[in-house]
Amino acid sequence: MAELDRTNADRREAAEDEWKEEEELNPAAASGADLTHADEVSEDAVSAPVIRTPPPPEVLDLGRRIVDVLTDHQAADVVLLDISPMASFADYFVIATGNSERQLGALRDAVDEALDTDGLLPIQIEGDPDTGWVLMDYGDVIVHLFDGLTRDYYRLERIWDRATTVVRVL
Repeated sequence: MAELDRTNADRREAAEDEWKEEEELNPAAASGADLTHADEVSEDAVSAPVIRTPPPPEVLDLGRRIVDVLTDHQAADVVLLDISPMASFADYFVIATGNSERQLGALRDAVDEALDTDGLLPIQIEGDPDTGWVLMDYGDVIVHLFDGLTRDYYRLERIWDRATTVVRVL
């Protein structure tokens, strides 16, 4: 037990040193903030949910547009999830399944072309149809295109089960 107390004391001391360094490097930020020690933070403050403003309507419109493009190109089990209350990196996920490598490539190209005509380019596209997972990052909306086995393996809907399902097209 004494070893554990010493370790916690060492951690507190290291944290205090870090705070002092932060104050020295950025005194304006440190003077305006009410810094408290980690052991003084209440349980309620730690477990309190982060309150975010709802995404703007045009972001939802983008998600719905992507769903429309995917369903027009026969993607299976297309889902639009609102992840905004749980994530700071995006507001929506669009998840869809293609039945083959060829269809995954066609789905990727269809989304890319449709949004390009709207003047929207992806920040990044990761993966290839032959890997079974293509990710298209449009900032506030992230598109996941899977083959059936890969989607079953990763089960993003289960990982993000607290997200609100906005649209589901089977």
